[in-house]
Amino acid sequence: MKNRRKIYKLGWNGLLCSLLIINASCIDKYLPEEKDAFDRDVNFTRTSFDPVMGHTVYYTDICNTGNSTLPLTFSITDIKHNDGTPAPELEEYYPVRVWKKPYLGTEKTIEEINAKRGTEYRRLFDVIKHSGEIVMWGEANSGILRCQPDSGYIFNMEIANSGGFKTIKRMRLMPKREVDFEPSIYDSETGLPVSEFVSPSTSLMTYENKNSSSSISYIIKPADIHIYFRENKDAGEGTSLSISFYDPSWNVIDPRCFNETSWNNLFQAGFLKDINEKEVVYDMAYPLPLFTGKSNYTDDKGEKARVTFTTSYMSKYGTRRRGYFIFEFAIYKEAHWDMFIHFSKGMPMLGDAKINN
Repeated sequence: MKNRRKIYKLGWNGLLCSLLIINASCIDKYLPEEKDAFDRDVNFTRTSFDPVMGHTVYYTDICNTGNSTLPLTFSITDIKHNDGTPAPELEEYYPVRVWKKPYLGTEKTIEEINAKRGTEYRRLFDVIKHSGEIVMWGEANSGILRCQPDSGYIFNMEIANSGGFKTIKRMRLMPKREVDFEPSIYDSETGLPVSEFVSPSTSLMTYENKNSSSSISYIIKPADIHIYFRENKDAGEGTSLSISFYDPSWNVIDPRCFNETSWNNLFQAGFLKDINEKEVVYDMAYPLPLFTGKSNYTDDKGEKARVTFTTSYMSKYGTRRRGYFIFEFAIYKEAHWDMFIHFSKGMPMLGDAKINN
C-alpha cells in the first residue's frame, strides 16, 4: 500500500512538472523577440572624403556607435554623381589586390610577401560591412572615376542592427588624381608638374664654406637638398629602389660615407641587394610603405616611409660630429625607381666610407 502511494505521488509530481514545462514553453512562444540596442545618435565623424587615387586608402575610427549593440551593419547606397546622374562606375566590381595572409615582418624576399597577396573583386569605393571603415582601393584611377576639380559623388550610408536602422544622407566623395609618389611634384587637379624635385623634412647636415677664411660650418637647410624620382623603364622585370647622392656639380658621392646609416634596416619591405661607391640598391615590395599603419619604418601617421641618412666625422678640432637628414615619402607604383639626392648648395661634411648594418 505504501508503494502504491509512493508511485502515485511520483506520478503526480511528474505530471505537474510536465505541465509547468509545457506552460513555460507556451509563455516563451508569445514573449516579444529580444532585439539589439540601437542608439539613434550613431553617426560618422566625417562625411566628406577626398582620397588620392592609385593606392589603397582606409578611413578608420570615423564612426561613433554610441550605445548601440555591436556589430552594426554598414552599407553604401544610392551612390550618384553630384549632379544626380547614375554612377555605374562605383557600382561595378573590379579586381583589386588584397592581403590573404597577414604580413609578419619576418619575410625575407619579395616573393614571400607577394605570396600573401591575392586578387578579389570589390567595388572601388566601399565600406567594411561591420566596422564602418571606408576604403578606396588602389586600383581606382582617373581613367575610371571622376576626380577633382569635378564635384565628384554623393551617397547614403545605411547603419543597422536588429534593434533599428539609420540612413545618413548626402555624404561626399571627391577623389584626387592618382600620383606615383609623394611628396608629389604634380598638381592634384591638373596632373601637371609644378616642381622638379622634393625636399626632406629635417636636416642637421653641415657643409664647410670654402670661401670663408674662418672655414665656418653652415647648416644645410632641407630646401637645399633636392630629391628627384625617376622610373627606370629599362631595368626589366621585378621592382627595386636605388638611391644615389650627388654634390653641387652632380659628382657622385659614395653613399657609404653616410657611415652611421643602418642600410639593412632602412625599409620595412626593402631587401638590400647591393651597396657600392655609386649607389645603394634594394629589392623593394610596393607600395612603400606596404600598408597604412604606424611602425618604426613610417612617419607618425603611418602613411609614409621615414628614412634617416646619418653620418659621423671628425671635426677640425678633433671631436666627432654627427649629421643626418630625414625624408618621409611614399611610392605607390610598382616599378624600378631611382632616387637622386642632390646637395645643391655645398658638399656635405661626411665620414669615411664604410657600411653600418
